[in-house]
Amino acid sequence: MDSLNEARARWKLLRIIHPLFSENLPTTFSTQSGPLHGDALERLNNEITKLRSEIKLNILRQDQHHDDLERLLDTSSAEQLIQSAGYLLNEFETLIDDEILCGGGVKLGEAEMGSPMIEDTIDLSSYPKIRSLRNLLRKYETRHRLAIESSPAMPPDRNDPLDDDIDFDPSHEISQISCFIHFPENEESLASSRRVMQQFGMTIMKVFADKVGRRDIEARTQRFTKSEVEILQSAFAFASTYEDLFSHINMPACGERHQAKVYLCGLKGDQLKVSIGTCQENQWISAIFKRSVDELPATPFLPAQVCASATVPECQPMMKYIAFNKTTMWEQHNAPNPEPETSTSDDPYRLKTLLGRAAPDLYSQYFSLKHRELLGYLLAFALFQLYGSPWIRTHLCHDTVFLHPCSDRGSRLYQWRPHVHCALVPIENILNTSDYMAAFGVLFMELEAGESAEWTEDDIDWEMGTRSNQVRLGRILKEWKEKVRDDYRLVGKACHDFESLIETFDHPDVGDHLNYLAIVYKCILEPLFQILRRDFGSDAQLFQGIPSPRGDLSASANHIPSKVAKRELFDDFDMAKSDKKVKYAKDFMKELEPFFTKIRDTRTASPSILTEPSQGKERIKIAILDSGVDDTDQKISGAIRSGRIIDRRSWVGNVDDHQDTYGHGTHVTRFLLDTAPAAEICIAKICKGKVINAEFMPGIAKAIDWAVDEWKAHIISLSFGFDDAHDLIDAAIDRAVKERKLIFAAASNGGGVKSRTRPATNPDVLCIHACDGLGNKGDMSPNPWPKAHNFTTLGVGVYSRWKKDGKREDVWKSGTSFATPIAVGFAADVLEFANFRCTLSDHKHAILQERRGMVALFQRMSDERERYDFVHPMRLWDGRSDEKVAEDIEKVIDGL
Repeated sequence: MDSLNEARARWKLLRIIHPLFSENLPTTFSTQSGPLHGDALERLNNEITKLRSEIKLNILRQDQHHDDLERLLDTSSAEQLIQSAGYLLNEFETLIDDEILCGGGVKLGEAEMGSPMIEDTIDLSSYPKIRSLRNLLRKYETRHRLAIESSPAMPPDRNDPLDDDIDFDPSHEISQISCFIHFPENEESLASSRRVMQQFGMTIMKVFADKVGRRDIEARTQRFTKSEVEILQSAFAFASTYEDLFSHINMPACGERHQAKVYLCGLKGDQLKVSIGTCQENQWISAIFKRSVDELPATPFLPAQVCASATVPECQPMMKYIAFNKTTMWEQHNAPNPEPETSTSDDPYRLKTLLGRAAPDLYSQYFSLKHRELLGYLLAFALFQLYGSPWIRTHLCHDTVFLHPCSDRGSRLYQWRPHVHCALVPIENILNTSDYMAAFGVLFMELEAGESAEWTEDDIDWEMGTRSNQVRLGRILKEWKEKVRDDYRLVGKACHDFESLIETFDHPDVGDHLNYLAIVYKCILEPLFQILRRDFGSDAQLFQGIPSPRGDLSASANHIPSKVAKRELFDDFDMAKSDKKVKYAKDFMKELEPFFTKIRDTRTASPSILTEPSQGKERIKIAILDSGVDDTDQKISGAIRSGRIIDRRSWVGNVDDHQDTYGHGTHVTRFLLDTAPAAEICIAKICKGKVINAEFMPGIAKAIDWAVDEWKAHIISLSFGFDDAHDLIDAAIDRAVKERKLIFAAASNGGGVKSRTRPATNPDVLCIHACDGLGNKGDMSPNPWPKAHNFTTLGVGVYSRWKKDGKREDVWKSGTSFATPIAVGFAADVLEFANFRCTLSDHKHAILQERRGMVALFQRMSDERERYDFVHPMRLWDGRSDEKVAEDIEKVIDGL
């Protein structure tokens, strides 16, 4: 059997027998009368809960992706599915009693066997107990079918005890069959079974990855800089430090159980802001705690003083500043800028109250998407700084997060004083990480959607009386695709898969004790930070006083634009769909589709004729320097998932803020994805719009150097221009040329009143003009230079997509900026074809990747039209065999 059919057969067999194993799962009730107590019992119950959740999730995953099974065409994916399903079948085989081989397995007559099923094609000789289990299940199903077919009009006689075919109850039959299945009763064996089932679930998610799939999440965890590792170490130390503080505070002399409020905006400067309730529960004493290495004062601060501070009636207590070390606490009376604890006559709202239609009108209008996103970030930061500590042990969800209402529209979110409650008692229960993080993910989905996610029957394990946040989050991720943006769903998916991400995470620079923090940082905190910057980066007031791993968030907010010394980089044009040149552009691209398919398949369609492995085996890399890229664009997100866009980086503000809010860089990238189907692309954001501030110009030079030194790009695309000379950029181009990098730049869009702009005027750069799909001069192209190469290609009426008023619409773009990526794509295609079809020496191959080599080939692919050189690949490829094209390329290079 071929691998695709084998994968489908194993899948369908597991889909049939999976529900049988969910029927006889262990419960926490069954452990109550056992020999285990305390932590050991808690760990066992925790493992049982995770096992039950994992099996239910796998059943849901198989149901969700069953229709996708027939579209499974990738042999590699099929083999992964076969292997993972094999491990699960082995595990299931061990869980079935041997008794089924004696009395449970049955031989069926021909009538009962019915029509053959696809799982019959599986060799079950290695799984005799599974075979018997399946046959037993089929017996009940077939008996029921035959009974219906033999007497369809005769209702069953419910008074006849001999009528055993009455009222066939599938759940009853399944429970009878599942009595042959028994799970182990010890923690270690249960954990082993769960890991096998979890691995199968991970394989399903990997093989049938959706738009925001597993690969996107895992890709984030592969890159850690030295500074990021230090951030993880700092957060780990912070959590450990404040766990010591918790041990000091939870031992008050009054013997009463105290409550605390942990303020999510108070986690900055290595400090923690907490309000502690008095034993009379009628007042809250607020304090800022900070670890100190100073010399101890004579009088320590004791937990009992919290209650003593409230003995003076009608006295508004001042904020206390408490220093502490591993053994004691003391009050710092000379702390700078003491602030009184603000009070409000309004009781705090649970977050749930502010979500959805039931929210109070007076306050919900101020709890906008901006504030919801900021709250999500604050929650993530609290989780990162205090992960695993008793301060945020309770699930973070819409029932446990509180906010004080604030009616001032201009207020920052910290004036709402978001906080969570914490009982100041020793922690006894063991944290169920999977459910904890899933609850966290549900909260993020709610904040983005602006509504509460209610529990459904599918989310509840009725047998145990427990709710599964993992099942709930999985359901929400599927049902809320239209309500929640992909970047937020990616965070939610990371929360859903958190424990499996931990188990598969491995980075040489990150210690095992930091694995949890690494996933929180890369898959939750950092993405939320990028969303904030992208959506609200210009609102400096919003970020004031908000903490981040790298310091105050406002310090990382977008740079305030200069009021002088600005340069305009591009001035592209839109065209109406009805313009005839839009059709010319469409026809131009349509004609080239077979050519692009040929280039895309060149690497895999036939063996390379090269003798040296180093010649041409790496993919052509292209660096785009522009306004960034919108990774919510469907074409862009697909390229990121497939690995065609391999890196994104910014030289404007924060290094990770690659998001395009203007559109120019996204259009350039879309065109390049179409015209260079075999290339890998790197995105360098060097501006935020058509105008660049003078202080960001050196970033262009740095981006060029990065493209050469770090990305090892073969081609650098510069779809912009400026008038004044810039020494740093000129020097960077010189360095790139010495490294034999091809550099393309847009001519300019000034038409006849403006000549070429820099860097297209540089003699080492290929200057690109724009024409329509028939080769007619674009109105925006500057006049051709005499005795020079005036290359032009399609750049008028080119189809793309962009957002307008929150909705994505079709647009048709014109400008030399857009002709440039199309020309770059042609150059990349030539290099890809030559790598696998041409026989070139190392020296000749190097010439091909230099400007002189590409200029010669562009001349071969062009015809003169209106004093421009109209570049079109079909001038070289049209109707000719690959061998003839290869000979032509070799001849051109040999002539240099």
